[in-house]
Amino acid sequence: MRILNPEDNNGNDLPWINEYLQNDGETGDVSLVSEIKLSTKGYIVICKSFKGFLFKDSKLYTYVKEAMEYWKQFPNPGYSIYGVANSNGKIGLAIEDDEEGIFTVDKKAGAIQKVKSQSVLDALPEQNMFIRTQNPSSTRGRKRKDTPEDTVSDQTSV
Repeated sequence: MRILNPEDNNGNDLPWINEYLQNDGETGDVSLVSEIKLSTKGYIVICKSFKGFLFKDSKLYTYVKEAMEYWKQFPNPGYSIYGVANSNGKIGLAIEDDEEGIFTVDKKAGAIQKVKSQSVLDALPEQNMFIRTQNPSSTRGRKRKDTPEDTVSDQTSV
C-alpha cells in the first residue's frame, strides 16, 4: 500500500480507479479524499490521485449520505477519509483517526474535506500541554483577597 499525496486537483483530469490501476497505480493505494460530488446515479469521490464512483444502490453510498448529515452538525468529527484503490477497479473508503478532517457540506449534497496541517499534528504529541505558546495573563498588580480557606494557622485547639 502506498499513501499518495500529489498536488491539489479538481478531479477533471484525474483518472478513474480502473485507469489508474492500469497505468501507474497499485491495488491498495490510498489517497486523501478532497471532495464528494452528487451526480444523478451516485457520488463521485475525488481523491488527490484518482477518482471513483459510489452507486446509489450501494451500502457505501448510504453510509456517505448519512455521514454528510452528521458532518453538517459536526464538521470536525475527529478523523479524515481516504479513498482506496480496490483490485476490482472500484473505490473503497478508509478512516484515518490520526488526522483531523474538516468537512464542509454544500447545498448540492456534496462535501469538501480539508485536513489540518500534518506538521501541526506531528507537533502536538511532543508539546507540553501545561506550557502555552501565548503569554498567560499576568496576575501581578492585582491584590488578592485571602479567604478563610486560604489562610493557614499555627494555632491548634486543645
